[in-house]
Amino acid sequence: MDRYQDKIKPRSRPVSAIISTTTTNVTSHDHGTLFSPSSATSLNGNISSQTQTPPAKANISHNANIESGPIKLLQTPRYYSEKETKKSSSYITKKDILRNELRTTGLPTNNEPKHNRIELQFLVSIYAPGLRPLRNASLVERIKSRLPKIVDGDLDVNFSLHLFLSTIMVKFVNSWYLTKLNTSNVEFLRAVYDDVLVVLVRDLASRVTCLSSCDLLHLADDLISILNTHLKEFANDENGNYSYKVVDGYYNLADTENSLAYDASKDPKDVLGNYLSQQHIIFDHKSDAQEEEQQLLYLRVMGTKILQKAMTNNAKDALFTSKITSDLLILILGDLVMAQIVKKISSSEFILGSLNNVVTSLLSMVKEREISKAQATVSGPSVITQFVALACTIYQSMFMLVSALKSCSGYDAPFDVINCSVFVLLGTLFRVDQTWPLVYTLALSMRTIILSILGLKNGINNVVSNFLMHYMSKTISTETISKVIDQLRIKLFYSEDKEVAHEDQHISLDTVVDNIVELFNHLPLMKQQHPDFLRNKIKRVLIIFAKDEELDRTNKVNLLLCIRLLDQVVYAIYNDI
Repeated sequence: MDRYQDKIKPRSRPVSAIISTTTTNVTSHDHGTLFSPSSATSLNGNISSQTQTPPAKANISHNANIESGPIKLLQTPRYYSEKETKKSSSYITKKDILRNELRTTGLPTNNEPKHNRIELQFLVSIYAPGLRPLRNASLVERIKSRLPKIVDGDLDVNFSLHLFLSTIMVKFVNSWYLTKLNTSNVEFLRAVYDDVLVVLVRDLASRVTCLSSCDLLHLADDLISILNTHLKEFANDENGNYSYKVVDGYYNLADTENSLAYDASKDPKDVLGNYLSQQHIIFDHKSDAQEEEQQLLYLRVMGTKILQKAMTNNAKDALFTSKITSDLLILILGDLVMAQIVKKISSSEFILGSLNNVVTSLLSMVKEREISKAQATVSGPSVITQFVALACTIYQSMFMLVSALKSCSGYDAPFDVINCSVFVLLGTLFRVDQTWPLVYTLALSMRTIILSILGLKNGINNVVSNFLMHYMSKTISTETISKVIDQLRIKLFYSEDKEVAHEDQHISLDTVVDNIVELFNHLPLMKQQHPDFLRNKIKRVLIIFAKDEELDRTNKVNLLLCIRLLDQVVYAIYNDI
């Protein structure tokens, strides 16, 4: 018997009372009837166990009769050992978590960062209660082999995904569940994590691995096209009175068009709101309260569809036809997880901070290359030797390029590089048609000539496509994926922690613009531009990502971009929804 069972446990508030008092309506979409009634797991039993906490013997008889109720008792998770399954009446409580915390708080800070400790304690409490670090093995190394596999082949990527999911639980679910329900039983948390989140991410990972390099190129091209369309819609020129082009365009039409559809006295905030309502359904509202509810409803429906596909393709069905269970899971996934992540990604701090990190990384690489080149010039061979080596390199490269174009000109390429959206995006960012009109006209002429010659077009597309796919397969390694997941987790959930991400906080627009100008000054073509002229050009484009206190306090413009990108990614991965 558990040594804590002799103590009287306070009666917890039933989950049905919590659900009945909430003002959020999720049942209008009938997502509770999407799954088969024959499924059985440990999720509903955990909810039913929260309604009462009787002694061990009474609890067994109660579980035997609960089959007739609306919620069925779930099976014991398969990750328990045989010794633990015999103790059917024992549960993991806050005291067990506290004991694990006491065992893990003594870990060195260099080996286990602060933002990993709570996640590790949660994973240990679920999959390996009582696990301790040994003298020659840290807690991370010991827990890695005990975690269920989300992806096959690499334990580091699997562990990074588990840390990401456990951070979602710690940040959004654990504190809410333990405090709102006034309970110490974490069986429901284990069921949500193991039966829902792990299954969902495992299905997502399997779908992503099925995508080929060519599919990823097409997805990247679609995302760049969405970004380019967004910049064309909202990026204003130097003569604009507002931050957004659509607002200036409305007032210009009101002055020039003789139509009742345009009102020159209309509030600019209403102009922007009406335009956004025409672009996406989440902005189709009449008040701010309806706007938030519409966004949550959209994410709930999306989460329901994704969960339906993930559970259908998985043998371990974690969702029941129980209305309480399905509603609670959709609220957790839609409101507590997806809505918070979308809100974070659409914030101006996250967008400008991420862009600044990319620019500073490129700037440091360019500077290191220039330093190494300068050192090689001082201690290197003579100028004539360098010129001969350069000429030989150019000749060999041109010979190989011509040979590759001839061999690849007989069949169509898997990806159309010439009509790629990245060139259109560069033209939109730098206003090439206005800044360098001669270069813009020359590029259009060369593109027309290449498209008119079928063999040349196929050869260029094949050579560049094969190079890009080879580069992607070489760059996207397990170490890179694990590092990206860890950085994204810290950026999303720990960006407010001064000890973790102090340098990423409060990145201003001017700082990002100055770093981009400094990066462009190292490029040969950009050195001819005046710094102030280039700075104004870049700032007029990036200002749409900054918060506008007068027109867009809640970052609706950034939210539109994030929702469009999310829709495209979901369509590419879950194209069977």
